[in-house]
Amino acid sequence: MIVSPAKRRSIVREVYDGIEITIPAKRNILMMLFIPVWLVGWGFGEVFVGYALVNNVNSGAKLFMGAWLVMWTVGGGFAVYAWLWLTVGKEIIRAGPELLAIKRDVLGFGRLTEYEWTHIFNLRASVQVWNPFARDAGMQLCGVSGGNVAFDYGATTIRFANFLDEAEAKQLVKELETFRGRI
Repeated sequence: MIVSPAKRRSIVREVYDGIEITIPAKRNILMMLFIPVWLVGWGFGEVFVGYALVNNVNSGAKLFMGAWLVMWTVGGGFAVYAWLWLTVGKEIIRAGPELLAIKRDVLGFGRLTEYEWTHIFNLRASVQVWNPFARDAGMQLCGVSGGNVAFDYGATTIRFANFLDEAEAKQLVKELETFRGRI
C-alpha cells in the first residue's frame, strides 16, 4: 500500500508587501470536550463562593474567599481562552520587508508582536518537547504558547508555529528564508 504524503496545515499566500502564513490551531478533541465540562464545575464554584462571600459575616473567611474567588476567576478566564483557541484560534505570521510579525488570533483578537529582520538570527525548525514543569506548560499543552519554529532575537529565543509537524516546520523556515533572501 502506498501512503499519500501528508497535507500541510499552514496556508501560505503572497500579500502586497510580503507573505502571510496562517496556521489553524491544532484541534485537540479531548481538551475541547473536557474544558466545557470543567467550566460547568467552575461556574458552580464561582456562584457558591460569590454567594457565601456576600452572606458570610466572618471577616477572616471573607478575605480568604475573596482572594480565592479572584484566582478562581482568572483560572476560568484562562480556560475560556484555551477553549476558544482550540476551537477557532489561528496563528498568523506575516513576513514583510522590514519586520516579521506574529499574532495568535482568536476571533480577531490577539497580541501582535513584531521583530526586525536585522535582529533575527538562526531561524530554524526546532521541535519543542513539552515540559510539565515549565512556567507556561498549561498554555503549551493547549497550543497557545511555544512552537516548533524558532529564531534568536538578541539574547532570547522566540518560538512560534506550535504543534506544527517537524517536516512542515522545515518547509515554513525555508519559505521565510527564501522571502528574506529577496529583500
